[in-house]
Amino acid sequence: MEHRTCLGCCHFHVCTADPGYSEFTPGSEFTMGCTKDHWDFDAYLDGQKDLFKKITSARNCPDYEFNPKVLE
Repeated sequence: MEHRTCLGCCHFHVCTADPGYSEFTPGSEFTMGCTKDHWDFDAYLDGQKDLFKKITSARNCPDYEFNPKVLE
């Protein structure tokens, strides 16, 4: 399991756009993280090294579940 990453997990999520609820809550352009709340990526604060650490945290994650749809 050394090569597994969060990209192949059922709990990985990425949203490229969220319109928000109104003109006062404009939403966001990008979100990415783990639905089990192990990590989230902040495009304004996190850099490439942070993303690498988060994506590869699947190596030791007790909640990792392979998502076969990734291969489709």
